[in-house]
Amino acid sequence: MGVSYDSPFGALLAGLDPEQVQAVSAPSTPLVVVAGAGSGKTTVLVRRIAMLVARGDVSARNVLAVSHTTKAAKEIKNRLSSLDPSLAPVSSMTVHAAAWMVVRKFHREAGFKDVPELVSSIVPLVREGIRAIGAGPRTGAEVIDLASELEWMAASGFSPDAYPGAASKALRTPPLPFSTVAELAVAVATAKQERNQVDFGDLLSVATRLLLTNQEVAGKVRAGWRVVLVDEFQDTDPAQARFLSAIRNGGPHWTVVGDPRQTIYSFKGADPGLLRAQIRDKASTVIHLTRSWRCSKPILAWANQVIGGSYGPAVRSEIDGADPVFLDSKDEEMEAGRVVDQLRQWRSAGVPYSRQAILFRFNATSAKVEAMLAARNVPFQPLGGVAFFERPEVVSVLDRFNSAAMADPDADGPALLAEIAQGLGFDRSSPPASHGQVRMRWESVRALEDLAVTADDLSAAGLAGFFEERLSSPHGGDSGVSIGTIHAAKGLEWDAVIVYGFAEGSLPSVHAKSVAMVEEERRLCYVAMTRARKFLALSYTRLVSIGGSDSSLARSQVRKIPQRPSLFSFSIPSVKASLSSTKTGQGRASGRTPSRPSRGQGAYRPKTHETVPVSKGVLPEAGRCSKCQGRLSGDGARAAGRCGPGCLEGAQLARFDEEMNKCASLPPGVRAPSERALFNMLFTGKPSSDWPADRPVPRI
Repeated sequence: MGVSYDSPFGALLAGLDPEQVQAVSAPSTPLVVVAGAGSGKTTVLVRRIAMLVARGDVSARNVLAVSHTTKAAKEIKNRLSSLDPSLAPVSSMTVHAAAWMVVRKFHREAGFKDVPELVSSIVPLVREGIRAIGAGPRTGAEVIDLASELEWMAASGFSPDAYPGAASKALRTPPLPFSTVAELAVAVATAKQERNQVDFGDLLSVATRLLLTNQEVAGKVRAGWRVVLVDEFQDTDPAQARFLSAIRNGGPHWTVVGDPRQTIYSFKGADPGLLRAQIRDKASTVIHLTRSWRCSKPILAWANQVIGGSYGPAVRSEIDGADPVFLDSKDEEMEAGRVVDQLRQWRSAGVPYSRQAILFRFNATSAKVEAMLAARNVPFQPLGGVAFFERPEVVSVLDRFNSAAMADPDADGPALLAEIAQGLGFDRSSPPASHGQVRMRWESVRALEDLAVTADDLSAAGLAGFFEERLSSPHGGDSGVSIGTIHAAKGLEWDAVIVYGFAEGSLPSVHAKSVAMVEEERRLCYVAMTRARKFLALSYTRLVSIGGSDSSLARSQVRKIPQRPSLFSFSIPSVKASLSSTKTGQGRASGRTPSRPSRGQGAYRPKTHETVPVSKGVLPEAGRCSKCQGRLSGDGARAAGRCGPGCLEGAQLARFDEEMNKCASLPPGVRAPSERALFNMLFTGKPSSDWPADRPVPRI
């Protein structure tokens, strides 16, 4: 059923491109709108709701529009009311708010005597649960990480019994053994039941169970919400999907909007496969919004080259703009100068600092970026409002350091700082295995130590003054450059963006241990690049400085180690060519050509920050992969003649897949090696640290 611009509903189609018109005016059948970066998905969602109501398909009070954040839900609500006041009755809310409405209204049917108390955070309950099972004491950061792990368990739909096996397969790294986390989950659930409490995860499970087992309740809910539309469906987790599916009940009045290129929240439980399943569903009408109204043509060209062709039609643009730039620097000092020069050039071109951003992969990177900008008098504002020097773990170290520096101003500043950090439990040589708050706080203190060795005066008094300058640097105002992680930038946009730390180990992350994880990093890179409207720069430095690993951080111990460009660099032909031919300072461009696995999942990258001998700043030559010509890193790669599992073929690939399938069927509680560890084992015979002692080591 097409709608022309001359129809009675033509006003709802004004200003839309052809694909948007098609999505807004599609019949009331299951609809999947694959909305590329900057393609106007919110406009389409709002206009589609208005169209369904205008055509008489549904009353406004029977529409449920689901978002993943309160801010996004309010935006949709406001746009609907501005478009037509009669659309105000539309229910625009988060998925948890919808589940809470169901539980609150039908609490007796759900087995609650009274309306349960909704707890906004399970951290206090987790702290109590740790004491109850005798797993303490635990630091505040560990408690937060354990709460996040229980939330992941609920979002993924795993029971405590199923959790150990699922967590092992997903390469989770909680602060406690998997079996203890499962025991903690039971303790927390028992405490909530005794106190008539529910958390956000409970809302989804209780509401879903009601809809699936109580036909009277299900009938009332489905009569109230006859049409369901879901925004950012790529961020949906299995528990949310089951709840929404229970409301829909297989009905045709169903619209999801999302972009498989922007699935970056699997660490929270979001499942990229849910959107792909909707796209593959033969009952669905699938419409691709491929015209970006945000990014210029040159920016999208680079972003499309990075993301590849595995996610459907490429997003295009008709907006002319400047070519993106690749800032290839010899060392961090040169990089800092080039980054700031770029910011100032954009400002001279008419882009104020408030419309510029520097994005990076890790929270700890903000220490280096803030120091870089402060030293050159460039104002900045952290995304989320918390600057590096305002973080509790950093404040704790600096408070003690400043007191000690006053008592002994001539002491070796970096050594004193390291001693204080060590006294507070920071062990530089032993990074935490977990990737949550515990790891983030460890990274912050390490970043503080690395920053300390860059001061001109390394006495305690001199270093205290160095930190004081950073503390008083311009930040927090609306006039500054936005700085923050790529995850924090999701949903935002700026006229000009620098993606900082475009190197292996940073992007993709050193924690990406499997093909699927590296592919998520590729999507994260795409998200970062498409935050830019007019100008884009990718920044990479060949040498990075790190402090010593013991209690002394004297300047003589500072090491400069080589790092390779991000493997995503080689997806961009012009960048790849510059890395192959351009010399920066003393170092010749060098990098690893990416290998795309035959299974279409992503690419492996060698371990970053590899300590190798450096002669005149030139990265040493190494063996090359017989398939992709990338550098061979590690004994397994050299033995195989292939840089990783992604480049295996024929019998080798079949053997690798056979062993991977065996690992996938390990009993609960038995940790399987990572794909990279298994690759090394197959070709070297050396088992990984988590390989069971009673199992023979497979070989190729």
